[in-house]
Amino acid sequence: VQEWFLRAASAIDGQPFRGECRKLRVLKGVPLPNFEEQATRFRVQIEPETNHPLAQNATLFDAEDVPRFTAKLVRFADGVELSNGSSPAAPRHWQTVNWSRSDLYESKLFHGPAFAAISAVERIGDSGTQASLTGSQSLGWSQEAWISDPALIDGGLQLARIWGLESVGQLTLPTAIESFILHEPGLFNQLGVEERSVRCVLYGKPIGQSGTRSDLWFIDEGTGKILAEIHGLEMYMSSETPLESGAIVDAV
Repeated sequence: VQEWFLRAASAIDGQPFRGECRKLRVLKGVPLPNFEEQATRFRVQIEPETNHPLAQNATLFDAEDVPRFTAKLVRFADGVELSNGSSPAAPRHWQTVNWSRSDLYESKLFHGPAFAAISAVERIGDSGTQASLTGSQSLGWSQEAWISDPALIDGGLQLARIWGLESVGQLTLPTAIESFILHEPGLFNQLGVEERSVRCVLYGKPIGQSGTRSDLWFIDEGTGKILAEIHGLEMYMSSETPLESGAIVDAV
């Protein structure tokens, strides 16, 4: 949905969106009961914000015109250069682990092959986790005019789900993102470009016993540059049967 919002804003303005996606909210989940047999139609609405010339409000409506997601898109002013900042690192006290793709996607994550973006979880602790990720291009996605790298960014949300299972013992799903900043647009592994390794570092804290709130950084391993940032990612308990905390460690 975030990619749809960024694409819609780019189509309106006639140039790729360069800015920040703020306050992305899930108002109602989107069920797809006949996904394999029947297409589902949605409508993206982009409206300018009256008191902010660089801001637009985005809403996703379903076929019955029920709003499902909302966000605010704020473009950077012309000439503004976004600081890349320093790359965060996993603290030494985080446990070193080696949870492979098969360990994760065969039991703890429901995502299919096109979204299997976590190559391995490498470190985990009480305040966060670190993993190596792969991008949409490596997972077989077509080369299009992507604004972001959807599978790779979703890998960060999946990592938050894994950390939530360890920290609060609950299976969680994303409900809100306070801020998404894209430093490098498009797919991170373009056709004809040597495969790049992406490290995702997550710092978070529990929200009671039912959720987590996290900040994530997607970092190019080769250069140390930050590719994208997510701040204020909120994950809350889903309707799935909860698992015991530490289940992944026990399984491995």
